[in-house]
Amino acid sequence: MNTSTARKEQRVPANICDEAFRLANIHQVSPTPKAYETWYTYVAGKNVELNDFLNPIVNSGEVISDYDLKNIHDKYVSPSNPDSIHQGAANYNFSREMDDILNVIQTYLTSSEYFSGTLDKNFDALSDDPSPKQVLQTIKNLIVENSVMRDNSANLMKNLNTSKRQLLEMQSSLKKSKQNEMKDALTNMYNRRYFDMLLADSISDAAESDTPMCLVMVDIDNFKKLNDRYGHLIGDEVLKFVATLLMKNVKGQDIPVRYGGEEFAIILPDTKIANAMTLMERIRILLESAKLVLTKRQQSIGKVTASFGIAQIHSSEEPDELIQRADAKLYQAKDAGRNCIAC
Repeated sequence: MNTSTARKEQRVPANICDEAFRLANIHQVSPTPKAYETWYTYVAGKNVELNDFLNPIVNSGEVISDYDLKNIHDKYVSPSNPDSIHQGAANYNFSREMDDILNVIQTYLTSSEYFSGTLDKNFDALSDDPSPKQVLQTIKNLIVENSVMRDNSANLMKNLNTSKRQLLEMQSSLKKSKQNEMKDALTNMYNRRYFDMLLADSISDAAESDTPMCLVMVDIDNFKKLNDRYGHLIGDEVLKFVATLLMKNVKGQDIPVRYGGEEFAIILPDTKIANAMTLMERIRILLESAKLVLTKRQQSIGKVTASFGIAQIHSSEEPDELIQRADAKLYQAKDAGRNCIAC
């Protein structure tokens, strides 16, 4: 199992949830996801700006309106982020569906309170010694109200099941959207953004488990000359070929990514430097021996090679430091004549 791709699951402290609900009730705000998220974030105390803004209001006993709370949420809890604008519609639909569910539940609770009130009224209407006519009328009233309540309950379940299905669909859509964010469109490899996030996690996992980890930087040799001679479309095909070769020849827990341009990176969890070098040597030979030709003209484009730089993690090393060391080895391989490995 690749533990480096999964963050540690955290339990939500019950006291934080309880306090968030208590504050929401005090301020009588509508039970929306934004409202709860704002109060939960405030109680958790990890958003300094939010707490600095809300503390004086909470301490003074001033009531916060739904409108104000929405603005507070948008400003402090979930500020606009240009990188996630394209997710806006999906997030909006998800939040709107949550609002709809809460409205359905609120309607049901209101109906339930009304039914309870009807029971009390009918009970109060009966004297200590009710006549058969009074009893009969009360029973008829309760039967009617019970029928209404039963219909409301059936509608509630129907609406909740529909909303649940829609939420699951939107959740799946959001998940795919986030995955696509992390993929390089040309090669279908993970991209630099995913690499930056995952490298930090991999280093942390290696430190916690006291296991080795290597980072490999790979650069296609003389790629600019290839582009200049055959054009960018052929260059793109070479990039896709190299990406496929890397993805097919690493282990299940290893993570190859397109680092940028003609450069790739491979994170090798639980791997010593000697094993990393053996793996890269196999890939280097496979690439060197590949016969690439232009399909239409059956013209060979010559030998495509790559240079490799490998660095093994040091204790207490930051991601940038590890990247710099792997990069330095890559340049060393280039200076040594290319098509080789430095580690």
